[in-house]
Amino acid sequence: MLFIVLWGCLHSQVNKIEGIVVDNEGQPLYLALVFNADLAIGTYTNEKGQFLLETDEEDIELEVFVLGYLRKKIYPAESSGPIQVRMEKLVYDLDELVITPCDAKVKAWGIEPVSSISSAMLSPAKFSSQKGLFMPVPPDRQLMEIEVMALNRRLQRGSFRLRIYSIDSLGLPSEDLLHENLIVRLPRFRTKRPVSIDLKEYNVFTAENGILVAVEWLSLSQNLYQRQSGSEATEYYVPKLGLTPIDKDKDLQMWSKRDGEEWSHSNPPVLGNEDQRMVPYIRVYLSDCP
Repeated sequence: MLFIVLWGCLHSQVNKIEGIVVDNEGQPLYLALVFNADLAIGTYTNEKGQFLLETDEEDIELEVFVLGYLRKKIYPAESSGPIQVRMEKLVYDLDELVITPCDAKVKAWGIEPVSSISSAMLSPAKFSSQKGLFMPVPPDRQLMEIEVMALNRRLQRGSFRLRIYSIDSLGLPSEDLLHENLIVRLPRFRTKRPVSIDLKEYNVFTAENGILVAVEWLSLSQNLYQRQSGSEATEYYVPKLGLTPIDKDKDLQMWSKRDGEEWSHSNPPVLGNEDQRMVPYIRVYLSDCP
């Protein structure tokens, strides 16, 4: 009997995987995602590039993702101590661009300005979650600015990562157009006005089949939000993403992605109105050069 109890304790022992993610020069990479999609586990690196992941699995494969770097797979069982993951910078084969300054000529796309938000959604407590808005914008236009209705009703500041994707010939989100790790800091008590993000310095251009602008929730302790329902508390991560109703016949579409799964349509209907659906309040400003 004692043997069985001891064997059960050892079998359920938590395996702690820790390490650091760095670039080619040994500099730490902040908010690198270390995860296993099949097991639905993952974590982000801190400002020193360090990560700690706990699992009851002994021999697993992990994937490391950082914007602007090649994805990398690691096998913690092959290391006897903390793991150092050195990431290789992506080299983009871009066509030569002739940029004509035209800051005064800007055209808006996406959701029209509204005085109020109909509803909002939080991300459930998982390691990776994104929601965004597809917009059929014209190609080869520079993105100048983006507005997102990202709300934070807490005392603490919050943050999220901005993602911008091209759309492939099948209408699916494809490659990252924003190659930088753009973290947006949210002021506390941000409840009404959209967050404005200046993109001029990033030289992001629209793709042939349109773009998807998305919010990536970051499962960090400073973003954790608890919602009490009776005696039970449910954990979520800020920000709340503001939603607004639009007519069904508009080309704007909401897409969702979580925990390493594929992108999927997510267009909830408006209660009591079959002719409308809910989408995130996201608005982009493009250069309108001739």
